[in-house]
Amino acid sequence: MLEIFYSLPLTPLHISVLLFTFYWIIKSDHAGFKWILGKSETLKQTDLDKYHKFVFWGLLAMIATGLLLLAQKPYKIDDFNFKIKMFFVFCLFINAIIIGKLMNIAAEKSFKDISKSQKFKLILSGSVSTFCWLGAFLSATIFK
Repeated sequence: MLEIFYSLPLTPLHISVLLFTFYWIIKSDHAGFKWILGKSETLKQTDLDKYHKFVFWGLLAMIATGLLLLAQKPYKIDDFNFKIKMFFVFCLFINAIIIGKLMNIAAEKSFKDISKSQKFKLILSGSVSTFCWLGAFLSATIFK
């Protein structure tokens, strides 16, 4: 029975989930940049909710497929690059929760009208997200 599990093509599924999630990250970041640049006064709450839901569930699906891949190759848990990647994924998960709390600001006010503290939190959260997605990707590909 377990032989079937170990022969499942999980890597293509993992990559497909990554591409799905990346698509929604690009859509979300595009809307966010328009808001920051003043090309959008505010963002629709329904759009923010949709972007966050798809990216958050995409991240959870990446974690789930990653755990299934780890079950197929348990020796990876001792790999330094794997540990670095898991650190980035952990940071992404925490940051996604923070983004969920901050994103409503863009639906309520224009970027120019929010406080410096709110601007700092939003820019920091976006920077952490970018850095961690790149770090996770690079630790899984180029630096493995």
